[in-house]
Amino acid sequence: MIIRKMMPRARFRPMAFCLLAAFSVSLSVPPQVSAQSGDVLPPTVVLGRQIEEKLSTELAEYGHQVVVIQGEDIAKMGYSDLNEALAKLAPGFHVSPKSRADYSRYFMNGRSEILFLIDGVRVNNRLFGSGYMDTIGIHQVERVEILYGGESLYYGTESSSGVVNVVTKKPTQELSGQVGVSYGTKRFYDAYGSLSFGLDRHRFLVSASYDGWDGYLPFPKRAYQLANNNEPANRDYRRLNIGLKYDTDLYLAGRNNFSLSLFRSSGEFGNFSPAMYQQWNDRVEYVGIAKWDHDVTANYSYYIKAYIHTWWSDYTQENLAHAIPTDHLKWGFEDWGVNFLNSFRFDRGDEIILGLDFQSYWGKDYWYKIEPMHEKVWAVFVQYRPFFSFWEAWKVAIGARYNIADAARSFVWNLSSKMPFLEDDKLYFRVNIGTNFQLPNAEQLFVNQTPNGPFGNRDLKPQRSFAASAALVSSTSLYDIEFGGFYERVTDMFGNDASNTYQNVDGKSTIYGFTIGGAIRPLEGLSLNASYSRNYFKNVAGNGTVTKRLNFQPSAQAKLSAQYDGNIDGRDFGIGVYANWIGKTHQRLTGFTVAPPARWYTYGDYWLVDVNLYVKPTDNIRVTLSLANIFDKTNAPYGLARINDPTTTVGGFVYTAPLGPPFTATLGVSYSF
Repeated sequence: MIIRKMMPRARFRPMAFCLLAAFSVSLSVPPQVSAQSGDVLPPTVVLGRQIEEKLSTELAEYGHQVVVIQGEDIAKMGYSDLNEALAKLAPGFHVSPKSRADYSRYFMNGRSEILFLIDGVRVNNRLFGSGYMDTIGIHQVERVEILYGGESLYYGTESSSGVVNVVTKKPTQELSGQVGVSYGTKRFYDAYGSLSFGLDRHRFLVSASYDGWDGYLPFPKRAYQLANNNEPANRDYRRLNIGLKYDTDLYLAGRNNFSLSLFRSSGEFGNFSPAMYQQWNDRVEYVGIAKWDHDVTANYSYYIKAYIHTWWSDYTQENLAHAIPTDHLKWGFEDWGVNFLNSFRFDRGDEIILGLDFQSYWGKDYWYKIEPMHEKVWAVFVQYRPFFSFWEAWKVAIGARYNIADAARSFVWNLSSKMPFLEDDKLYFRVNIGTNFQLPNAEQLFVNQTPNGPFGNRDLKPQRSFAASAALVSSTSLYDIEFGGFYERVTDMFGNDASNTYQNVDGKSTIYGFTIGGAIRPLEGLSLNASYSRNYFKNVAGNGTVTKRLNFQPSAQAKLSAQYDGNIDGRDFGIGVYANWIGKTHQRLTGFTVAPPARWYTYGDYWLVDVNLYVKPTDNIRVTLSLANIFDKTNAPYGLARINDPTTTVGGFVYTAPLGPPFTATLGVSYSF
């Protein structure tokens, strides 16, 4: 039996002033000239075709909507959490975080069926179908690739709304590295370091980070009063991330590269409810990847990748009487698979890509009562990219995928195109249409929570959809602007019936909307950015009943930012101001079905404003200051919850749960060589 002692809560206001003063001092350090390479790891030469590494860039050239966030932009603004960076920097990407290092809800193109990858390896939790962004440390990120819309052709299940691929830093031949520390309000701390070097044809990278936070009370005071909780505890965490990477080039004909990666994430994560004194998960996660890339000739390339992903957590509860009703109950999964991709290029410019995927998954949950399950999925897919000599800049790709799973089989297709009307992307039209599928997860199939559910349904059919997105885009050195729209029609959508049992929703469901975004660069180093997304939902049941609300779907979202990168007295300096508006969001508390009758509650409709600054007193040192939620706006990004209130005649008392993070300030210092 383990009883965890909590750290005392810290006041953020005095600390914020101290951090701001410390940042100001860094501005006064005289500029120095250094012969070192700076604070960014030296670029790695990409060997040959490197099909997977170039996939997102190539898909963008063939009409897919792709946004890439560079790790350098994340580092220089001092973000402490990858969710925070995505919420600010990714247009049309909605993030509803509970807290730092906690689960989040994501929306792209009006839906949350998003696949998360690390170096091309899926990390979604097949127990519950959700993705987690804390598998690796934020300082290990080279770039984040975000693909909007249906991507089932290459990536399979769980990618109906899009894909987020976190690409980690590569080993370098030259000796390089970084060390850094951060400290912030609510006793946040972060210490990290990396070292990369090469020996002959062999390259190595070692990285590690350790961070933690005392956190804040995740619920309003009324919730603790109703639960008779006189000792409310903060939601805190402690986390250790370790990364090891190796790659080499072998003495074979053609360009080639062999790489090995191992990531380990472990920690203790609080997850409190008003009815409990403490709850926490002790978690250990591993991701191992072995990959072989080979350009055999100028016309043929292939890669083979094998991976294993394990995610296990012990869940413990301490009730208000300080007893331990739940002691280290295990839940988690083990996932391994193999990917094989081939590229055949013809002299005139056509290309055929042929791939094979295999995934084997096993998982269980003793707390949530999900029976142990074992699932295997095979898939073969092909894409043809023709070359048109009469219009060389016109890009078209058509492909198909066939999946064989233990539960069901499915066939999907995709057609995409990019049509430039002016050279250098000054004006072009892109379109991406096709079908997608979503396999039911372990919760939807096997969960047996009592007495009120939810309850699994072994007969649940896969969710299928037809999706289309299109946009008119103009890009120059002065501005970028985009007008886009999306549409998705879903069949057999997952939901719950009146008994809280998972079912396929009756009738057709449609999700549609539009996004307008752009950036203006009026001065050197200055960028003004804005985006607005509007989402709609409609379900028409077999009896003609119409529902126009989807659980947790934000009706709209807007992002505004002003960023400046320049030089002051010989020092690199930058500042960013970010404003994020979340529109009205609807939630049905008695289940997830979209069919009436239903009692809906509304939350959202608020602005959050953040400020980030950095300065480089020398070529090797960078100081960052991050001020999040500067107006200390109380918000409930993750939704609502209900607790019985005996003093009322209403069925329950509704309160915000959990609350979003309050104002926080974080000061960071890093040294690179």
